[in-house]
Amino acid sequence: MNRAFAIAGVLIALLAVAGWSRFQWDADVLNTLPPQEPSVRGLQLHQQYFASADELIIRVRTATEDETTRMARALAEYLRQHTSLVASAWWQPPLEEDASAVAALVAEAWLHAPPPEVERLRHALTPAAVATTLAAARERLATSLTPAELGRLSYDPLGLTRVLDASMPLFSEEAAGANGFQSSDGRSRFVWVKARAPLSGYRECRAWLEQLRLLVGHWQDSHGPPASLEIGYTGRPAFMAEIGGGMERDLSGPALGTLALIGALFFGAHRRWRPLLWLLALLLLNFALTLGLGAWVLGAINVVNIGFAAILLGLAADYAIVLLQEARAHPGLPVGDIQQRARPGIYWSAATTAGAFLLLNFSGLPGLGQLGTLVAIGIGLAAVMMTHLYLWPLGLPEAKDSKPPPASTSAPPLAEPVPRWRLWSTVGLGGACAVLLGLLGLPTFERATEALRPKHSQAYAVWDEFKQATSAGKEPLLLLVRSASAQGLYEAALDLRRQGESLAAQGAIHSLHLPLELALNAPWRMTNAGHVLPLAVRKEALLEAAIQAGFTTNAMQLTLQILNQWAKAGGSATPALPEAARWLRDRCYVHRDGHHVLLGVLRPAEAASPEALHLRPPASLPVEVHVTNWEWMGSRLAQMVRRELPWLVGAIGVLVLLALWLAFRAWREVLLSVGALAFSVLLLLAWMRVVGWRWNLMNLMALPLVLGLGVDYCLHLLLGLRRHQGHWRATQEAVGRALLLAGATTAAAFASLTFSSNAGVASLGQLTAAGVTACLATALLLLPAWEIGTRKSREAD
Repeated sequence: MNRAFAIAGVLIALLAVAGWSRFQWDADVLNTLPPQEPSVRGLQLHQQYFASADELIIRVRTATEDETTRMARALAEYLRQHTSLVASAWWQPPLEEDASAVAALVAEAWLHAPPPEVERLRHALTPAAVATTLAAARERLATSLTPAELGRLSYDPLGLTRVLDASMPLFSEEAAGANGFQSSDGRSRFVWVKARAPLSGYRECRAWLEQLRLLVGHWQDSHGPPASLEIGYTGRPAFMAEIGGGMERDLSGPALGTLALIGALFFGAHRRWRPLLWLLALLLLNFALTLGLGAWVLGAINVVNIGFAAILLGLAADYAIVLLQEARAHPGLPVGDIQQRARPGIYWSAATTAGAFLLLNFSGLPGLGQLGTLVAIGIGLAAVMMTHLYLWPLGLPEAKDSKPPPASTSAPPLAEPVPRWRLWSTVGLGGACAVLLGLLGLPTFERATEALRPKHSQAYAVWDEFKQATSAGKEPLLLLVRSASAQGLYEAALDLRRQGESLAAQGAIHSLHLPLELALNAPWRMTNAGHVLPLAVRKEALLEAAIQAGFTTNAMQLTLQILNQWAKAGGSATPALPEAARWLRDRCYVHRDGHHVLLGVLRPAEAASPEALHLRPPASLPVEVHVTNWEWMGSRLAQMVRRELPWLVGAIGVLVLLALWLAFRAWREVLLSVGALAFSVLLLLAWMRVVGWRWNLMNLMALPLVLGLGVDYCLHLLLGLRRHQGHWRATQEAVGRALLLAGATTAAAFASLTFSSNAGVASLGQLTAAGVTACLATALLLLPAWEIGTRKSREAD
């Protein structure tokens, strides 16, 4: 057995080393969510293609609109001077800073429009038809009552900008346009800053952000800004820097705090340094091996799950506590015999707990599944390591040194009377909880996605302010369309536009903006270049025709810029856009990795249901279409988790019943354990209502975890009462103390997660710690009274 254990240990160590060689942290919280859910997939695509990894948003806020504008402009101009750190900085819409960007966008839109439309434009501007076109423009100027049309015809008499009619509202309403730079009250401005070098990981993001903060601080010192100036940072570099810092704090905070608490509890109970130091050494070794094996099995480990370290430390310490308590209860027993006596209970307990955590893989949330896998691996390792390694260095007798004490020939102790206060506590406490829940109702569910965010995040606070300022208080839905071909993207987007018009007519949505005119189509571009290049050559003739029709030279400036852009493009297959135009297009359209991706905005009606917003491209097109935003995703995930929870609880219930039956082979004790678990859940629900806790996407999984962990206490207590034939004081001495210490370390492990930087992990730890405490209190204080009472009732019958 020892040889097999040594061989297995070497193999595990080799696998752990291999795992450490491929180990990496995953800082993207979206990777903890189910990729098959369309709203999650949509956000992943949005981050992949449109959420620039190298772009930061700086919030500038003062007491007045004028001061804010002046400070934002000065900051952007200052940052543009530091080209080694900053590639670009925009304090207002690029179209307002660079008028040539409008001409470039219009010119490119015509080059990538369907060739029949370009052919109609060319025909309208032939020498024979241009006079008629200009006369019609003058007629509309004289009769139109629409301010927008009047304004456009005054600077675009040939109507070239109409190609962007369906796309321009997007620039004026969303983050790419005016509202993406200024709040409604004018007191906040958002400066968009792009890093000069790529920012790949959280360390690069943090280093660049620290340099930028120093730069902004120097600007504040040198320019003497008003006292009311407030600077805030958001965007991916700020998020990544916060997540990375939170991960490092979680490694040095909850995990080390749990280790210290375990040490304090252990030493307080046993007053011995040698067992304590050896326990801490094995816990650290178990953590290192688990992390290595986890990396070997899972690859990247998401930073959200770093809290598994604290959970594992608390659970793994329980097995050492059970072994040491067994050795103290039988001081003359050899190590091998103690291991043999304790092994079945430890292995059954480890199997039940690991099974409960492994079942998290069926929750539908990959992040929780990863957490469950990591803890399950660690629990299995801990059970074997503690059983085989913990007692040997503690100076206990070997099997050849002593013999087990002779069995006692005295009569077993009689069962003690049931303490009445324990029975009355059951009735009173259970009744009070039932009345409380009847009056207040069960704890409610939090649909939002706050559980996926850091608990205290300045970057998210500024981001929420940005969304509030740019979306009139309600974040719009994002519509993403992805295709492997430009033609497929155009046809799908055109069909989606028609669907949007139909939904708007039905009142299901307010508007749908999908800027398909900005998408690239290389074959069309080459064809259209042959149509528009002759127009560029005839620009002087077109200007003369406009002047003869009564338009001024100034009215033709935009038209001339568009014609010049066509002349520059020539027969090139790739556009050459100015920086401002590229900035706008990159927020709506991306061609990368062999895919064409288009981003639009959908504003639903107030009471729109998910079914009403079900947009699909034609079945014949291999195109992905996703409607999403963070709030929408949170609502969809909440529905998914609530559907799956009964199945998950049922699966863990079957696991619990199987473990109880295999341990007891008696329905009375199985039912007593089930009753204790149900009573513990009742206490937990009542406590949640009293303190105002709510369910969320992460802590909802505390319920199956509590059931999986709580069954161990019932199992150990009832087996102890069976061995002592109902003598609860003897059971308390032999088993109760060990359970109290083991339960305290487990509860402390979960409670330490409340200090986690992630809100969801913190709430999961908080709720599970409360549930474990309820299970421990029920098992130690009430379950013995129930067992003795039912034992006497059965004997009386």
